[in-house]
Amino acid sequence: MLPVAATGILMLERGTLMPTVTFDVPEGALSALRLSPTEFVKEMRVAAALLWYSRGELSQSKAAEVAGTSRAELLTNSRIGASPSCR
Repeated sequence: MLPVAATGILMLERGTLMPTVTFDVPEGALSALRLSPTEFVKEMRVAAALLWYSRGELSQSKAAEVAGTSRAELLTNSRIGASPSCR
């Protein structure tokens, strides 16, 4: 397993501007997705933000903050990426 870490969401460390959470991801998952660890983290942030926004747990602005993007870009992502197709 590869540890995946990125500024802002990965690693449970307090004292920074944002907590960081670290978790392990099987190498095969990154290979199957054809993503680098950095790309994986970006996609995870957007996916989590969209999920929590769709459940009504976050506002648009907070979801955009979690995703590390603007509200407009988040809403564009919600239209084109909310229903992944099977590969």
